[in-house]
Amino acid sequence: MPVPSAPEAEDRPASPPGPRLGIVASKRVGNAVARNRGKRLVREWFRRLEEAPAVDVVVILRDGAPALEASEAWSELDHGLHEAHRRARRPQRGGKRSTTRGGGASSKG
Repeated sequence: MPVPSAPEAEDRPASPPGPRLGIVASKRVGNAVARNRGKRLVREWFRRLEEAPAVDVVVILRDGAPALEASEAWSELDHGLHEAHRRARRPQRGGKRSTTRGGGASSKG
């Protein structure tokens, strides 16, 4: 009996343009009720973004996240998104290492 395979990239429909959200909630976060509450908080935050970036956003829930109040969680998520955006705009380093030893600090003496 033939086994069906996954469709090739050109056969799949294109995803709609705009932002996408991915949420990771491992069992370390808590039981199913806690994980689902955390995911609901993240989805609601994402829906309320006024200017959602046209990128994929992946949120990894950490232990204690579902216990936060909605305003605390949204504040943390806003900060994380701002920080990720700031890091993405920062120019990439050339990858060359400094030729000085000892962390680059020069000693006088």
